[in-house]
Amino acid sequence: MLELLAYAPEDGWAYVRDASEVRLIRPPYTLRSSVIADEQAVETAIQKYGFFPPTKKRSFPSYQEVIIFLKKEIVKSWKESGRELPKNVDLRRSLELSSIEILKKFLDRVEKELLPAQKWEHAENLLANMLTIPKIQSNPILIDQIAKLLKETRESAQRAREERLSLVQPENLIHHNFPRISKIYRVNCIIGHSRRIKEQGQILSF
Repeated sequence: MLELLAYAPEDGWAYVRDASEVRLIRPPYTLRSSVIADEQAVETAIQKYGFFPPTKKRSFPSYQEVIIFLKKEIVKSWKESGRELPKNVDLRRSLELSSIEILKKFLDRVEKELLPAQKWEHAENLLANMLTIPKIQSNPILIDQIAKLLKETRESAQRAREERLSLVQPENLIHHNFPRISKIYRVNCIIGHSRRIKEQGQILSF
């Protein structure tokens, strides 16, 4: 049985324990896209990268069942993040009919709710639609506020992507998997040596 340790519902990443092995799996859910991890990596993902531990113990008979669960969570997360706002066509129409005061409340919601909740795409979609509204285009103060929020949204989303990808960088994997060796040798040296071992097909390659 596979035990779900932590997951990020919005993008389908998850840590799974398979017997004594902890593995990080992510779309497109291939062996190549998964990496060996450890308990400390799981804790770091929960504390820093927005992963959630399951509310109760979740076990699955196969990786296929885990993937089905994660894909359902992705759909659920996307629906929940957009449930208070209509689709793009209706959204633009709603914005056109909104007063300046209501539009300011939309911006306040982006700043105080969507960005702290890391709902980057939802925030960017709303801001981009607001920029197409004539009454906003003729309001320099609102244009400036939207532009700043849009810049903050995109930069925050990029930082989040880079931080998430750091979970599968060779340097971090080596520090996790070979803590003693990584204190003696440089990471590049270890990576180069492991590649030589793979190419030569032997362990004693020095």
